[in-house]
Amino acid sequence: MSATLANRSPGPPVIEAFKFPKNLQEGGRAQITCAVSSGDMPIYFSWKKDDSSIPLSLQITEKKEEFYSLLVFKDISARHSGKYTCYASNAAAKVNYTAELQVRVAPRWSYEPMDTAIMLGNTISINCEAEGYPIPAITWFKGQGKASKDFKPLSMRNHSLLLNLATDNDEGYYMCQATNEIGAGLKKIIRINVNEPARFEQPARNVSSRRNDPVTLDCHAKGDEPISIAWTQNNGRIDLNNFRFSIAEMKTEKGVDSQLTIGHSDRHDSGVYRCIAENPYGRAEQVVFLAVQERPDTPSNLEVFEVGSRTVKLSWRRPFDGNSPVLSYLVQYQALKYLQSHAALGAAVPEAAPQTVNCSALSSQSLKISWLEPPLQFHGGIIQGYKILYRPIVHQTPARIASFGQVVRKAVGTRLVLECLAVGNPTPRARWLTRDRPVTFSPFYEVTNEGNLRIHRVEGSLSGNYTCTANNLFGSDEIQYQVIAMKPPAAPQIIVQYASADSIRVSWDAPEDGGAPLQGYTISYHTAGDTWAQTELLPENNAYTMTGLKCGNQYIIKMSAHNLVGDGAPSEEINVWTKGKASQAPNGNELIATNATCVNLKLSSWHNGGCSIHHFSIEHRPLVRDVFLLI
Repeated sequence: MSATLANRSPGPPVIEAFKFPKNLQEGGRAQITCAVSSGDMPIYFSWKKDDSSIPLSLQITEKKEEFYSLLVFKDISARHSGKYTCYASNAAAKVNYTAELQVRVAPRWSYEPMDTAIMLGNTISINCEAEGYPIPAITWFKGQGKASKDFKPLSMRNHSLLLNLATDNDEGYYMCQATNEIGAGLKKIIRINVNEPARFEQPARNVSSRRNDPVTLDCHAKGDEPISIAWTQNNGRIDLNNFRFSIAEMKTEKGVDSQLTIGHSDRHDSGVYRCIAENPYGRAEQVVFLAVQERPDTPSNLEVFEVGSRTVKLSWRRPFDGNSPVLSYLVQYQALKYLQSHAALGAAVPEAAPQTVNCSALSSQSLKISWLEPPLQFHGGIIQGYKILYRPIVHQTPARIASFGQVVRKAVGTRLVLECLAVGNPTPRARWLTRDRPVTFSPFYEVTNEGNLRIHRVEGSLSGNYTCTANNLFGSDEIQYQVIAMKPPAAPQIIVQYASADSIRVSWDAPEDGGAPLQGYTISYHTAGDTWAQTELLPENNAYTMTGLKCGNQYIIKMSAHNLVGDGAPSEEINVWTKGKASQAPNGNELIATNATCVNLKLSSWHNGGCSIHHFSIEHRPLVRDVFLLI
């Protein structure tokens, strides 16, 4: 009897195909098993990610048994995306199998757009970029009104918003939206201001007027507020104390209109006037050439420079032409029929004044003067005429203002009257100045007949110093008001300092008070399913800790400030998560221990996710039944 022993070659390992679940998102859990269906033992397993060892920072747990290796992902994030290769080796061979993990990640900003400004006519490109998986789609929208609510999509070639040669129509609200069907996506609303420098559509023009007629020089400046207007005459300042000059300004939809009015124009008013407009973005001027036209002056230095038998040649100096070309000269002459000579007589100055001088009123504007001639012996010859001299009797009282300047605080939207009672003899005229410019009629304010300044509607732009001046021939006086336009305070900017499992602490800087001292803050917060909780804080506070919060929940927080005028606009809502997450069940080996008669549950092995576990619910059923029983 004989036997033959044959040497069998060892069998290489065979890995069963595996793949990751689809639609895995950040924050989820997953596991993947690399199992060997055949092959000689022992079999050794190892893993690589993207052809490199799996970093410990990814916190991936590997569990091995004889025939398989298991990777456990407890908290998936974008960093886990990649190709995972399982290697199985024995004495016969080393084989591998690769599966790709693609974590679906909601968009997050990689370049968040911000509010910006551009000069009129310039070009600007504003980037908006977001990262995530799938790659987020970027869409720009343009607001259709003054409010940032109604938006319509724009057609852009890439992620950038391009404004080429910006115009007024480009100003407004824009929204960048990033979406990839994961979560709600991202939205950011920004405002783009198109700043227009002060400018004139017509740089120069000519104006003519007849002497003694009033003339008005118009100046239409365009640009963004605030625009200041100044007038000059022949490169010098215009004396507004001269009552013949007055300036009126009116705000328009696109700028400011200014009018320089000259009452009873005179020859000396002719010249070059400049209207200078300036705002924070530029300066421009318009030149106005004013010609006050009148009759030409009489020629002077009339001389006869040549006499003929029948002709006479004359010469003269060219006179002032009255700012209009001289069309012709009129020469008049008259033939003399006789010459009269006068003999010198022994006449002298009268030696006595008229007698019995009487004055009586004929009307409110005329007087009758009568007298008797002096005695004949005092005539000194033939009396050729009388000279009457008169002057007004004036009581000299210097100009004074009977009102008192003060600091005035008024809420935005209310009316305000600043009093300026000017007294003196002659009666002085009250003039108002603000920012070194005369106050004239405008949609915002007017000077009343009594000299008071009436502000129709107080606005923030009207805050400042207002000076009332009064002057006459014998003196001047002035008072000053400081007007502070009060409005509700601005919204605080919330800064998150930290978040724990049951508390969130925020801080803020004191916002602009709106012209009135802050009286306090209101902070509001809530989580999904709860009502808003509100807390009133003192104005001295600049930080607050919200306690007793739910673990692992998202809270929405906003706050506002208030002063004497009222509540300010609320801040932007911020989203903050308290630390912790939902508890995670351990695997069966960690949780369950059994023997022949009982099952022991190790509840301490339950992963609480950073939040306290309040209670457990345990249910069981025999394999042959479908209904669970609650313990």
